Amino acid sequence: METVSRSSRAGIRRIPILLLAIWCLPVIAVMLICALSREAVSQTTEKSAWDEPASFLGVKLGEPLSVPVCVPGPPQTNAMCWKIVGTSKGMVVFEHAPDLGFKYYLMGITNDEQVPYSLSIQTKTDNFAALKTMLIERYGPASKSERQTVQNRAGASFANEVLTWEGPNLKMELRQLAGSISNCAVYVTDKSRQAAARAKTDAETRSKASAF
Repeated sequence: METVSRSSRAGIRRIPILLLAIWCLPVIAVMLICALSREAVSQTTEKSAWDEPASFLGVKLGEPLSVPVCVPGPPQTNAMCWKIVGTSKGMVVFEHAPDLGFKYYLMGITNDEQVPYSLSIQTKTDNFAALKTMLIERYGPASKSERQTVQNRAGASFANEVLTWEGPNLKMELRQLAGSISNCAVYVTDKSRQAAARAKTDAETRSKASAF
């Protein structure tokens, strides 16, 4: 009788343990599913990341300008070259840029080491669709797509489509309307170098302001 009694008590003690194990199974399963889901999301994000270019329209990014300086006078060659825009510090314009099938201006802003941290294409709004098609063909779908509404000085409203490709170092933005309703533009920005240039400009402004 004593043996039976002990066996019964052992069986009773096992019951809560079995119940706990049964109760935990769904929880463990949910945890595994969540872990697998997080892994799948991470893989998808990595695959959809923008493959940042090393150059843009023949201008290398992250390096001092390797394109030659334009020689004054009639052009001797059709090779791309650059020249300073007016008296603006660091602003340059490129001549004989690659043919895109329409007229455009390729401009850039460089730091003190002549490393471009911003490049832009300026062209007529009529060329927006062609630009959009070429950029998607070259770089894939944009990371972000927006449709904005802008107004001119007269108060008229216009649709403005903005496509953005962005990676850890570079950001490229295509704007259907840029500066005016007649122009569209592409902006390619080296994010860290642009931030450094802005910080330097702000420091210089504060230093000059202290003279007042």
